[in-house]
Amino acid sequence: MGKTTAEPKGSGTRRDDNGGGDLGGNGGGNGKPTEPDDGMSVSRLGVWLGLASIGMVFGALTVMYLVRLSEKPNYVFVVPKALWFSTAFILISSWTAYRGLRAIRADDAPRLSRLLGLTMALGMAFLASQAYAWMNFYDAGMFDPKNPFSSLFLLMTGVHAFHVVFGLFWSAYVYHLARQRVFSQKKHLAVELFSSYWHFMDGTWVVFFVLLMFV
Repeated sequence: MGKTTAEPKGSGTRRDDNGGGDLGGNGGGNGKPTEPDDGMSVSRLGVWLGLASIGMVFGALTVMYLVRLSEKPNYVFVVPKALWFSTAFILISSWTAYRGLRAIRADDAPRLSRLLGLTMALGMAFLASQAYAWMNFYDAGMFDPKNPFSSLFLLMTGVHAFHVVFGLFWSAYVYHLARQRVFSQKKHLAVELFSSYWHFMDGTWVVFFVLLMFV
């Protein structure tokens, strides 16, 4: 009979099949945050469930608008032209977020940092253009509580803007990690999840823009 050797205590070696670490946690020995494995994880599941719930909110707003559509000829409803700028800003920011994800998949961390910074700047430009559109809406006398389309315009754009603000805070956190060179070709789940969220905000805005402008 052969001898069995026990693993020595205190060897400090432990297999981690999940890639180890949570977002924002402390990494092993270097004091930097680590992030979870790029496979299925609680973080990934949580984000997709969150997007599903947000999608139901946006879907309900879309249905509310479509249900009242037959009444639209009975009301004066002028959509601010500034929404074109908003659309351009968020479309470009979605592209920079996509390029940032491509960059880290190519192990180009400096380029990721630059593109995340640009994404944040474009996101803030989107919010600024939204504020300008709301001022134009007010100046045109569209703040009429008796006009359901005015209320829906403010509700749709306001709820979306709130989620964009959340996305900007998220992007700032991911940008901070990127500046610390936390991400790599094999470890970039936080970038992927943020990118998915931002693309979702982009897609939702395009739907709202088409409804408000052309339907």
